[in-house]
Amino acid sequence: MSNNPFEPPRADIRIDESATDKRLGWKVFFLLMLILNIFGFYSVFVGEAFQLMDILGLLVYLFVLLALFGYAFKKAFFTQGFWKVLLPISLLVDISSLFTDVSDVFQNEMGVFVDAPIFYTDLDLGGIGVITIIIMFVILVPIMLFQYLILYRYGYTDREPWNNQHEADNKR
Repeated sequence: MSNNPFEPPRADIRIDESATDKRLGWKVFFLLMLILNIFGFYSVFVGEAFQLMDILGLLVYLFVLLALFGYAFKKAFFTQGFWKVLLPISLLVDISSLFTDVSDVFQNEMGVFVDAPIFYTDLDLGGIGVITIIIMFVILVPIMLFQYLILYRYGYTDREPWNNQHEADNKR
């Protein structure tokens, strides 16, 4: 401390790295996925008769949402091995769903999407809903890739939630 009254005080104002939220983007992604899945779950319940893939997709995505929440908020659920198994299952369910949706577009059975004339093409492709397919691959596939990235990180590389859980268990 200086005796000079005109010298400004000194303060240690370094930013604490632990105080910054490095997973804010993943929290926003979780909220987006939660909203999209609520609409998806609603469509399963009010849609046509349940099919086995609808029920399987519903169950898988409930766990995917739990993994997204756990990763974004650093919470441990189940074991990392569980999430390692869920990753390929989620991938298979999504591939099956995309294949089914695209084949429905090819067969003009998508309902509201292909009933609108804008979703048909003038490119002599047999009335395929090209815009619908483009929307599916431009919007849904990147979302799915981020989801797989989180499932991979949560199951394979992210140790923090489980370390925090063990530390909390040891304090009890």
